[in-house]
Amino acid sequence: MRVHLSSLRSSEDFRETLQKDGWTICAAAGPKSLNATHPLVHDEDSARFRLHCLGLLISGSLRIEFPRESQAGLAHEAPGDGT
Repeated sequence: MRVHLSSLRSSEDFRETLQKDGWTICAAAGPKSLNATHPLVHDEDSARFRLHCLGLLISGSLRIEFPRESQAGLAHEAPGDGT
């Protein structure tokens, strides 16, 4: 499962926290955004649990999205790519 995180403040500490816990940064969606996966995270509940244990789920400095797999691929397509 892919998780999308966006920093709302100028802090990159969350990237290091994720990597220390075993998350893989898949793609930087921008200077303050990233997509990440974890080998033990297969659904939203397990993603939420891991992020909560890291103190990131309730962080006021992050926006976290849990796109459904069917939407994850569509989110990165430019308008008109699907035709």
